[in-house]
Amino acid sequence: MPEISIIVPVYNAMRYLPQCIDSVINQSFEDWELLLVNDGSTDLSGRICHDYASTDKRITVIDKTNGGLSSARNTGLDKAAGKYFLFLDADDELYPDTLSTLHTAADTTGAAIAIGKAAWSDEKPARKHPRHKHPRIVDPEKLCSNTLYQKKGTDNGAWAKLYRRTLFDGLRYYDGWYEDLEIFTKLFLRAGQIAVIDSIVYFYRQHAGSFLNTWSDGRRDIIKVTEGIVSDMSLCHTSLLKAAGHRHFSAAFNLMIALMRHNPGDRTAIDRCFAIVKNLRRQVISDHNSRLKNRLAAVASYGGPATIKTLQWLISAF
Repeated sequence: MPEISIIVPVYNAMRYLPQCIDSVINQSFEDWELLLVNDGSTDLSGRICHDYASTDKRITVIDKTNGGLSSARNTGLDKAAGKYFLFLDADDELYPDTLSTLHTAADTTGAAIAIGKAAWSDEKPARKHPRHKHPRIVDPEKLCSNTLYQKKGTDNGAWAKLYRRTLFDGLRYYDGWYEDLEIFTKLFLRAGQIAVIDSIVYFYRQHAGSFLNTWSDGRRDIIKVTEGIVSDMSLCHTSLLKAAGHRHFSAAFNLMIALMRHNPGDRTAIDRCFAIVKNLRRQVISDHNSRLKNRLAAVASYGGPATIKTLQWLISAF
């Protein structure tokens, strides 16, 4: 049984896939399995996966019909045999000491999740003689709060994190957009403790075709996802209810601006977002944990959608 299972959803990723796989093969920590979930690729990604698998017995290819990112991750989770899980996107890369750094942090502290930092760029930045600091133990509820408040240095993405496999018992990614946001509170709050390392362990490649640089109607899912988080917190973790409301406000405001830009004729969706903003704006303004950007957005909302549209670039600057 491998110590770490690395799950890579693959869909038409031939441009960067070799670098991704090589970054796993070149790990200083060698007790791993790599699950390449070929999610119905129509380019050469499948062939690349199988070529690599033929040279290293630790690599397994799972071919499936296209079902999307969550489906591919869940397929990988169902097949993974490791004590720990790590998710890697097919256009991203690990640094050579990523697995050893995260594993040491989890193993020495007993934490169910070990979290490092990610470098975001279009080209992989070099690290000269990295000095990894000792992990610090953080309270899962506090980290959930900070992440929902979108505080600097936090994120809800699956990347740069090592998870103990038991966290996923009976838990899988939901079929839709913002799957990382939908599941992260469940994972964090299941963990008895979380180890955080203030060192870069993951390279997140930003490019024109990445999620952050494209528009799709799937972005509307953000409202359903954040509504679900508010509902979950109201039932089980009321101390996080304000933080969940802040994230719901942020989602509604940002989606409203995106709709104004890309689908200005969709008045129903814009009005729904504005109704959420109006319902939560007083809470956001009075909450000292709310980030400045959201407070400015809440104040601007009193002028109505027209004022928001006029001031959107000023608000986004903060």
